[in-house]
Amino acid sequence: MIYKWRDPAGEWVYGASPPPGVEAEPIAVHSETNVVPATPARAD
Repeated sequence: MIYKWRDPAGEWVYGASPPPGVEAEPIAVHSETNVVPATPARAD
């Protein structure tokens, strides 16, 4: 499970566990997501 919360500056922060006392929203993570690395650039 991943959580999101706002830091003191108002920016969104994402992490596995929010700091104590911070209101955080759980985010569902799709474990079936397939990540494919980019093809390395080639020299012409």
